[in-house]
Amino acid sequence: MRLAVIGLGRMGLSLGELAIDRGHEVVGWDPSADARSTAADLDIEVAGDLGDVAGALPTPRVVLMWVPHGNPVDANLVTLREGLEHGDVVADCGNSHWEDSRRRHDELVDDGIRFLDIGTSGGISVALGWQGAFMAGGPRDAFNLVQPLLRDLAVADGAVFYAGPSPSGHFVKLGTTRSSSG
Repeated sequence: MRLAVIGLGRMGLSLGELAIDRGHEVVGWDPSADARSTAADLDIEVAGDLGDVAGALPTPRVVLMWVPHGNPVDANLVTLREGLEHGDVVADCGNSHWEDSRRRHDELVDDGIRFLDIGTSGGISVALGWQGAFMAGGPRDAFNLVQPLLRDLAVADGAVFYAGPSPSGHFVKLGTTRSSSG
């Protein structure tokens, strides 16, 4: 699969590198010049600008974001939305609140862009090379498209599951985080 990874910090960079190791092609972007340089050193094809990402991907496009929750997710979606088309998939794989994920899904659905909210479990251990788990919410057909990639990135097949319609992935991640921490 040829996909985009937006956010080349510890999580996005590590998982982008792992995707390449598993035979995928990765186009990356990050606002940090240092992050883009590091990604290029790891054979991630770096887009010149966030707006260039969609043009570097085949359809249906798959864009995974590991960016901080809140305004960074919304700002990236505004820019990405200009290049995405009906049938493309964009996933927020960060720690967004499930209510924000529901809103984002509802905003993109009118354009036919499929939004996935994917909880990524494993935290810093993922960034240090351990493969984590993924819980996805959103359209089932979008999950089916990215499921093989997620399986390649996860610790085991059972570590990737479809939680239900949006915002189930981030809702389940919230419950998992709370139950494991206390």
